[in-house]
Amino acid sequence: MILGWIVGLVDVLQFLPQAGRALRRRNDRLALSGLSASTWLVATAQGGAWVVYGLGEHLMAIALPNLLITPICGGILFLRLRAGGRS
Repeated sequence: MILGWIVGLVDVLQFLPQAGRALRRRNDRLALSGLSASTWLVATAQGGAWVVYGLGEHLMAIALPNLLITPICGGILFLRLRAGGRS
């Protein structure tokens, strides 16, 4: 059980560097254009699917970390789409 929570924590932590960088450079269209919108769309959808699965199976070590991951990925996707340009 503790391993599930450790994995969940590491899972959240893997997205924080990119989220921080995207947030710091939110007004730099060139920097944001280097991000793949399709990758962040998939990551957002995946996080949402894990939330649904975790809640459905009563697996909080899966659901709760992904409740953090999904809006982080969605925020990066939003910034990328707002920047425009090619994906």
